[in-house]
Amino acid sequence: MQPGSGTVKARGVTPNPDRALWPSEFVLVRFILDTLKDATLVPAQAVQISQAGPFVFVVKSDNTVELRPVTPGQRQQGDLTVIESGVKPDETVVVTGQLALAPGAKIAPQPYAPQAPRRLTALPLQRARCRMNDADQSMTANAN
Repeated sequence: MQPGSGTVKARGVTPNPDRALWPSEFVLVRFILDTLKDATLVPAQAVQISQAGPFVFVVKSDNTVELRPVTPGQRQQGDLTVIESGVKPDETVVVTGQLALAPGAKIAPQPYAPQAPRRLTALPLQRARCRMNDADQSMTANAN
């Protein structure tokens, strides 16, 4: 595993009788190594980093915020992060606008509405002539 990116180089073998898969394609694979029961999840952008380490702003009952050090765990699909310690499941955390906050600041909490995933911008493809080698499933491409 590459520590900086979290990527793993793996080789998979699968039947491909209809040739839907091509050699050297990249795929996104999700390995489920463990299941955490009753994990505390927060939106990833709620976790901020300071010189003292990761933290979140927790909203107290009087609508003031408290800076709370946390121990973040792994990121989950859907832009959520597991919080291993530092907050309780029934507490409310600030998700946006943290740069304008300081401990003890009074806020007017609003419900969090996650943004829709960004669309990818398509780039025009360069035309190429490809030839599939049936013997070893390799492909040769010649760009035009």
